[in-house]
Amino acid sequence: MSRRTLMIAVLLLLVASASFVVTVLAKPERPTGGPGVLSWLRVSDSQRQSILAADPTFEAEARALQSEVKAQRAKLAEALTSADATDEQILAQIERVNEAEHALERRVTSYLLKVRHHLTAEQRVRLMNLAAERVCEPGRGRGQGAARGAAEDGRGQHRGRGGQ
Repeated sequence: MSRRTLMIAVLLLLVASASFVVTVLAKPERPTGGPGVLSWLRVSDSQRQSILAADPTFEAEARALQSEVKAQRAKLAEALTSADATDEQILAQIERVNEAEHALERRVTSYLLKVRHHLTAEQRVRLMNLAAERVCEPGRGRGQGAARGAAEDGRGQHRGRGGQ
């Protein structure tokens, strides 16, 4: 295996690892954000209103960021399957995927940090334990769970490539 091929394989592994963090909340039997997580936490109507007021743009921004991640991944897949793509083009596209995933990861984290201030101590513990559990789950791979779940019904939607 050439050094460049090894480098590409390592970078692909890094991309998969970064996307893991984005999808850690996508476990199907648990909510991931937005209305679903609020119901799972059993927030009161007043809590729900204060959370929505604290971060009113989350769902729209998460959807837009997830669309960008998906578009950048599609471009990476195209580059990987193209006979004409150079190593440099593939590596540059990996960086673009990484940037998009990091933007989504930061936005989801920002939402969690805002939400927790509107929760009771018990709800906060439940939410942070859920987030910590997702971070530590092995084999979560790529997905759209956090943003898509938040934007739709709060349930993780991605179940591997066939779920897209």
